[in-house]
Amino acid sequence: MKKTIFIAGLLCTLAASVLWADWNGERLMEAVREQNMTNLKHYLAQTDSANYADDTGRSLLMEACSKQWMPGVEKLIEAKANPSFKNSNGQTALMIAVKETNNDNIAKYLIERGEANVNAEDHSGKTVLMYAAENNNYNNLVYLVKNTKVNPGQQDNLGNTALMYAIKNGNIAGAKYLADSTGVNWDQKNSDGKNAFMLAVEKSTQMVRFLFEGNYGLDIDKKVNGMPILFWAIKTRQSKDVISLIMNNYTPEALLTTTDENGNDIEYYIDLVKDEYARRIFEEKKHFKKVQDEKQAAKRRY
Repeated sequence: MKKTIFIAGLLCTLAASVLWADWNGERLMEAVREQNMTNLKHYLAQTDSANYADDTGRSLLMEACSKQWMPGVEKLIEAKANPSFKNSNGQTALMIAVKETNNDNIAKYLIERGEANVNAEDHSGKTVLMYAAENNNYNNLVYLVKNTKVNPGQQDNLGNTALMYAIKNGNIAGAKYLADSTGVNWDQKNSDGKNAFMLAVEKSTQMVRFLFEGNYGLDIDKKVNGMPILFWAIKTRQSKDVISLIMNNYTPEALLTTTDENGNDIEYYIDLVKDEYARRIFEEKKHFKKVQDEKQAAKRRY
């Protein structure tokens, strides 16, 4: 009987302890959301709740990072908050800091003082560098590449790299820095079979122009899936502006003589998708070459 009473008492004590920890954790979360340092210190002193998280797994440290509350971040790290703790999406506080803010001081602090794992992956396989590239967070992207051991070539569950995220989101500055600083593999493909060049063509004329002007290997001889990038753009019905931009990088002669690996020329692809816009540009260039050839022939006769 005494043993039963003892166990019952112990269970009640444990239940009360859990309820107290939850109540205290909720007060801590309120303190962080209100950026109230007095209350944060008070409730941290009551119990070991620095790693409290809400029902979605969002921790106190994540909330402080999202609020860009540097004093709160510092106090929580001091209280042994775990920067590697993950929410229900597998995201860490460092990912939240880079995804939801442009405050590079917080990311630096988490890495340098909190020893946050820069190569941690969320449930989709994304890393903090991918988040920086995706969200145009240039300062954090540069810091991560220059000062940590991030892996720029790492791929998420869909095969996308940080470079691919920069390109898909129109982040030219981030794409340029990654290309110039990390020796990225432009031919690396994601699960859709697309490399960075193809994603750039899909994105915008600005991104394609950036690749042409930056000498990153996108030129008229660049082949994807066995065909010149221009033919792929026509076949996949990319925008008129993108097709026009790529075609204008060809000389009329090159446009007439370029073929895919099976010997198919540009007219084959134009006819394949009935792209009348591309046909018009092609006919203009063909006519220009004809006129130039006639002029040259006339000069030779005289």
